[in-house]
Formats: sequence, C-alpha cells, structure tokens
Amino acid sequence: MLKRYRKDPDDSRPFSLDFEEQLGSATISSVLWSTGGLTLEAQSNTTTVASATLSGGSNKSSYRVTARVTDSDGNIHDGEMLIYVCEGNPSGTYASLDDVVNRFGAENIATWSNTENNDRELDYGRIVAALDYADNHINDRFRDSRYETPLSPISTTIKNWAVTLAGVWLYESRGADELQEGARVHSLQFFRSMVEAEIDQALQGVINIGAMADSDRRAPFVCGD
Repeated sequence: MLKRYRKDPDDSRPFSLDFEEQLGSATISSVLWSTGGLTLEAQSNTTTVASATLSGGSNKSSYRVTARVTDSDGNIHDGEMLIYVCEGNPSGTYASLDDVVNRFGAENIATWSNTENNDRELDYGRIVAALDYADNHINDRFRDSRYETPLSPISTTIKNWAVTLAGVWLYESRGADELQEGARVHSLQFFRSMVEAEIDQALQGVINIGAMADSDRRAPFVCGD
C-alpha cells in the first residue's frame, strides 16, 4: 500500500519506509532515495527501516518519493510514498482536506481537483468548493427537520457523509464519468447513493447520528388514554 503524508512547504522532517516484510531474514545494506523534487536533507536506516529527512516543495503539489534498498543478500527492494505539500489544512464544517485525502488518497484528490490536467497540483479553490458543497448539501437535507443545523456534535457518520460528498463532487466536476446505456455514470455513484440512503434513515429516525435536535421542532409527546 502506498504511504501518504502531508507536509508544510517550510517543514523539514523525517519520513520512513519499513521493509521488514520484503527483507525476510536479510537486513538493509544501502538505500538510494529519489525524492521527486523535494530536498533530501539527511538519510539513515536501521536493519529494516529506511528514513529520509525532506524539505521544500511547492505549495499545493504532491511528490512521489521512492527508496531503493539493497539488502545483505544482494537483493533489491523498492518502496514508495506520496507526500503532498500544502499550507494548513482546508476545512469545512464537517470535514477537512486531510479527511478527504485519507479516504480517497492524495493522488486521486490531486487529479480530481485539477482541471488543468497537471496531476501533481492540488487546486485549493476547488477543494474548498467541494467541502462547502458537502456542508451545504447536508444542511439542506436536514433543514426544517427535527435536527438543528449545522449538525453538532459531528459524529463519525456525519463526517463520512461530508468526506464522501466532497470526493464525489471533485470527481464529477472534472468530468470523470462514462456513458452507460445513454446515461452518464461513474464508479463513485454508489457511495453517493449510500450517503443519501443513510441521511434518509436519519431523517426517519431509523439511525441515530448523535446530533442535537431542535427543541422547537421535536415531535409532540402524546399521552395514552
């Protein structure tokens, strides 16, 4: 699995790749790093872990960093990670850029957010727009319901809704869809449908999302005869 990290453009910090599974009983003899444009400040390794201290990078860009390890038996093993460089962590009411990246991956978000076909570039404006869309869509669905909007506290379920809606919005807005029997479809539509179904269940009281109810819109308490 590709490791993914985020760093500030001004940060100089270590990143590590663990080769224990690939090495078996062997140990690391040497490491050759390829930083994809980041500055390699220092490097070190244990018998199974290779580490590199990296600095620099352009704001809103992602970098693929690889380590080629030669082990004590003369075998070669490759490892890689994706580091996206950005100032801060753009957030909406219910989710943040980090949340969306953790769900869909930095490489996908870099691609989906960029309409200029420069896949390394994170388009912050579109990411913020996606987070705003998710907030507004959730609030619109719950407006005039028994829940106060914006929803609070923010449960894992609510955050997952926002993350999914933001990711799907980015994917759709870039035109990443296909025609199937004359209709435009794409592989993420299932996730959007799942969110809408869960919101329907929350509005019907089938699932508890842990958010505060609006006291002015609670159902009246009816006593039995």
